[in-house]
Formats: sequence, structure tokens, C-alpha cells
Amino acid sequence: MEQHQPIDLDRESDVEQQNTQSVRDKRTADVWHKYVDIRDPETHKIVKAQCKICSRVLKVATKNGTSFMANHLLTCPNNPGNIDKKQKKINIFKTSQSDATTVSNWEFNQNSIRQSLAKMIVIDEEPFSYVERDGF
Repeated sequence: MEQHQPIDLDRESDVEQQNTQSVRDKRTADVWHKYVDIRDPETHKIVKAQCKICSRVLKVATKNGTSFMANHLLTCPNNPGNIDKKQKKINIFKTSQSDATTVSNWEFNQNSIRQSLAKMIVIDEEPFSYVERDGF
């Protein structure tokens, strides 16, 4: 006959930890270091992931991969790596009449470039094929 051992209540948490660890962890993507996984209490499978930076909870399915998690990090508002790229470009104007220099932020605007190019072609009486040349 088999003898049954009494259950030690302090040891019950150890049994839960062993059950949790028995679920295979195949996560190899570096993006997981930026998230806290939320597991299903019954199956111990990861069902959600919480961003450590902004605390947003994302739904996780193992068949979908981690690209949506990486994309969230690129757009996460609290991520210090997401600096405003417009702030890095500075526009400096020096007027020829005085020694005054004006500094401002520079932003690419397709419409203003197109207007300036059309104005240059008209003023300099260049052919429209000017923009198709190698030197341009």
C-alpha cells in the first residue's frame, strides 16, 4: 500500500512554481525584455504582455510572432528612444544686409519643394527636362 504524505501549506507555492516552469518557454526575441508576460492561471500560457515603459497591455498569440510588440515600442509615447526626429535638423539663415543669424527648426515639405523647383525652372527659363538630367 502506498503511504500518503500530508501536504505542507508552505510547500504549496513551490508546487505552483514548478507547474509554471514546466510550461516550455520558447521566447527568444529581444523584444520580450521590454514586456511583462501575463499568463492564464489554468494553462499557464502567455495570453497578454504588458509594456514596461507605458503599461499598455497587448494581446499575445504565439502563432502571430512579436512584430506587433516591436512596432509598439517604435510608437510608444514614453519610450526614450522615440525622440522627435524633426528637432535634430536646424535651419540657419544669415542675412547679407547685417550680421544677424536666424536659427529655426527645419521640416521637409514636399509641396514647398515642388513649388520652389517650378519657380526656378520658370525664372531661369530652363526646359522641363532639366530635372531629368544626371547633374540635377
